[in-house]
Amino acid sequence: MKQRASTSVRLALAAAVLLISAGQVLARPDTRSYTCAQNKALVAQHGAIVMSTGPNTWARIVSGGQYCLMGEILEWKYVPARDTPRCLAGYICNDNYYID
Repeated sequence: MKQRASTSVRLALAAAVLLISAGQVLARPDTRSYTCAQNKALVAQHGAIVMSTGPNTWARIVSGGQYCLMGEILEWKYVPARDTPRCLAGYICNDNYYID
C-alpha cells in the first residue's frame, strides 16, 4: 500500500514538473531570441501564439484565418528576429473596419 502511494506521488510530481516547464517555454517567447525560421516554426506548431516583439510590445501571431474571429482579416506580421530585423513570422487578425 505504501509503495503504491509513493508511486502515485512521484507520477503527480513528474506531471507537475512537465506542466510547469511547458508553461515556461511558451510564456510569451521573445521573437528577438529566435531565428526567423524558429519563429515561423513556433507559429506553425501552435497555430496561434502570443510573442514578445520588443521590450514593451507583443503580438498574437497566427498561422491562418481559422484562428481569427468572423469579420477579421489576416495581415502579414513582420517581427524582429535574432538573424534579421524583419521576419515574416505569420499573420495577425485585424478588424475589417476601414473608413474611406
